[in-house]
Amino acid sequence: NPGIYDTDGIVTWNWTAPGDGSGSGIDYYMLQLNDSSGTFYTTNTTATSLTYSGLTNGQNYTLSVRVVDKVGLQSSAWTTSNGIFVDIITVPSLLAPADATYTDDSTPTFSWSNATRAGTYEIWIDDNNDFSSPTNASNVTNALSFTPGALSDAKYYWRVRLWSEGIAGSWSATRTLTIDTTNPANVATVHDPGMYDTDGTVTWNWTPSSDATSGIDYYVLQLNDSSGTFYTANTTAVAFTYSGLTNGQNYTLSIRARDKSGLNASAWTTSNGIFVDTMLPAITINTAAAYGPFASNPADQIDVDFSDNNNLDYVSYKVNSNGSYTNISITINGTSYTTNWDVWGNANI
Repeated sequence: NPGIYDTDGIVTWNWTAPGDGSGSGIDYYMLQLNDSSGTFYTTNTTATSLTYSGLTNGQNYTLSVRVVDKVGLQSSAWTTSNGIFVDIITVPSLLAPADATYTDDSTPTFSWSNATRAGTYEIWIDDNNDFSSPTNASNVTNALSFTPGALSDAKYYWRVRLWSEGIAGSWSATRTLTIDTTNPANVATVHDPGMYDTDGTVTWNWTPSSDATSGIDYYVLQLNDSSGTFYTANTTAVAFTYSGLTNGQNYTLSIRARDKSGLNASAWTTSNGIFVDTMLPAITINTAAAYGPFASNPADQIDVDFSDNNNLDYVSYKVNSNGSYTNISITINGTSYTTNWDVWGNANI
């Protein structure tokens, strides 16, 4: 036998070649492979070894050999091995962390399932997917988990196998774990589309944030008016549109980046603000009833009122006198403006 135990279901037996007293020489060997139920496989060979695959876990196997010489005579008895027990080293199943996990914990605990036999587990952790330079290669006895010392920010690959009776089992599947303990960068700028909006629908955009290790997962949004934050959302985009904004309100948008390990940027970035004004300014022309729209006396005046429920930026009008227009523009900083015009002759507004 190659040993007392086999761990993979593949066994190679060998035997010593006997002499032949008659002088004809050895022709071949008769083989019988036996388990607890008896002989289940027979063959002949001229070699002095036999390899058999697919042996059943938990069974004891023996090989019996008998010599046949070239004149057809058989040795007086079968010679049987002591036996070998097949105890296949099962591959551990990885439990935690789940594959492709992101974490800000630099000392995560790795765990796996129990194998079918006693031994020592070997765990490899490497930032190379070919495990060419393990960051950590540790042996774990009588435990199904392992917590390494602090690991640097990086993407890691890890796997586990069982050693038993000095024989290594097969490696488990490989999982990845990305450790990221560094906050993502703050969003540089949140852009309002302008100082004013006239329809209650505004689209903001912002410069993308960055994260060196795990990458940006999404952005947290807060939409604010004069009373505070009234709407929150998450998005992976770098633009946001909101409709139904109230006339007469100033709005700002605050953005914060979050990376895939769950860390937030250190601060919110807020836009300068945009004022919603969906109402047209009103113009009222007040004339004396006695004169109608045209006045013949230079002392007579026309009263013109300009108003807006929010704020007037400027007033612009033009006067036509004898076919020539005069443009007048006055900067206003208020909700109303009144002017009195002296109009006579054929002047019209």
